[in-house]
Amino acid sequence: MKLIRKTNQFRAFTLVELLVVIAIIGVLVALLLPAIQAARESARRSTCLNHVKQMGLGLQNYVSTNQVFPPGTWDPPELEIAFPFSGYPWATLILPYLEQSNLYTLVDVSEPGYSWPTLRGPPDHIFALKQELQIYRCPSSGHSSIYNYAPGSGYDSNEIGILEYVGIAGSDRIGFPSGEGILYQDSKTGFNDIEDGSSHTLIVGEYSDLAPGQQFDDGGLQDNDTVWNMGHFFKEKIHNGSDTATYSVRTVAHLPNTAWYWPCVGCRPPLGNTTTRAALKSAHPGGVHVTMADGSAHFISETIDLTIFQNMADRADGGFATDGL
Repeated sequence: MKLIRKTNQFRAFTLVELLVVIAIIGVLVALLLPAIQAARESARRSTCLNHVKQMGLGLQNYVSTNQVFPPGTWDPPELEIAFPFSGYPWATLILPYLEQSNLYTLVDVSEPGYSWPTLRGPPDHIFALKQELQIYRCPSSGHSSIYNYAPGSGYDSNEIGILEYVGIAGSDRIGFPSGEGILYQDSKTGFNDIEDGSSHTLIVGEYSDLAPGQQFDDGGLQDNDTVWNMGHFFKEKIHNGSDTATYSVRTVAHLPNTAWYWPCVGCRPPLGNTTTRAALKSAHPGGVHVTMADGSAHFISETIDLTIFQNMADRADGGFATDGL
């Protein structure tokens, strides 16, 4: 009987065939990658929107308990003569309404929220100041999760949880602090003061990442960024002749994502060095997230008309509009 030898029915890929397969896979990945990145950004954007919505609800609950919104920044009486220590912002005061009561109880308001160049206070207080709060961070942002001044700047008050959302003090049409918005220094604004209607008036805006043209300075953050426990520095006007530096609130002076604060390369118009006039900013394409006084959250386009945007920032100017929502 003649034996039939079976031959291998499979053969290896040739080099040409392998290169063709790799090229096809590369093309498919190139086609799919933008869609994957877009899906990821959509998820991050939804998370960021949820953050501002939670802040809106926290502010609503604060009003229910205290009859007024929290002050944009608050001067504890024990610290009114202290410089260069900072008071506390609205973001600290609403912690109990954001399910952060345990953290809030560790904060000693007789001690500064931020002190230069070294944090001051008992260990529990300093421990609290250094906590990173996810609700105060936008997942799309390229910022570090903690405040980190540039090396060699003279500061060592680093590793403090960053705040990427700021209170709206109003427009800057009559200067700062205008008191025309809801959250400003020592404010006590109630719903009756919001004559334009709570659904038409801004209260919190996104202030994350960098505006186009801005850059990190030596790997650190700069004064156009802030932390959840820093309100403003006391008596800075007496100290160096400038207005009080307020970090936790902003006036609406420019359109979203306008690079109005240093450091910035090739910025037009030329940058100002006034922290409170720095524009809202984000890493989201086309705009920023905001919260209205009624607790609703929205996405504001960076192409919104500036007059409409400023009308939304002032609570009783009679020029409210919904065109920007």
